[in-house]
Amino acid sequence: MPSNQAVSEAGRHLVAAEALLRGHAAELRESGRQRWVQVNQRRVEVHTAIHEWPLRGARLQPDADLVVFVGRGGDVYEFFIATRAEAIKALDAHMEAWLDTQPGRERPQTPETDQQTLKREVAEPWRDRWDLLGRGGRDSAGPARR
Repeated sequence: MPSNQAVSEAGRHLVAAEALLRGHAAELRESGRQRWVQVNQRRVEVHTAIHEWPLRGARLQPDADLVVFVGRGGDVYEFFIATRAEAIKALDAHMEAWLDTQPGRERPQTPETDQQTLKREVAEPWRDRWDLLGRGGRDSAGPARR
């Protein structure tokens, strides 16, 4: 079974490849522990998982313009693309709704944790929003073959 790091790296490669095939300039970049895909002039953070995406720490890179959540849907990869602000707003709303169901509005087992999971249904409105990458691509051409 591949490591989480290998899966994350594969997700960045998938996003870069898809962006290139859609006519955008894209390259993989990293600085220290942060890794991202630079698409046109946008810094794109990538999270990869099968059904839902676990997030830790600051959740999203502070310098990210966009966030792509790569998921696996059967035999194809799915891309859910949001602005950083949209993703944070959705994560905060989802967490608030969940806390409302908890006694004392605390996590019952690990109140000090900074981990959160983005559920697929929260990301669904962001499916294939390649237009957020900006001009220069053929976003209306549909997804590249996988």
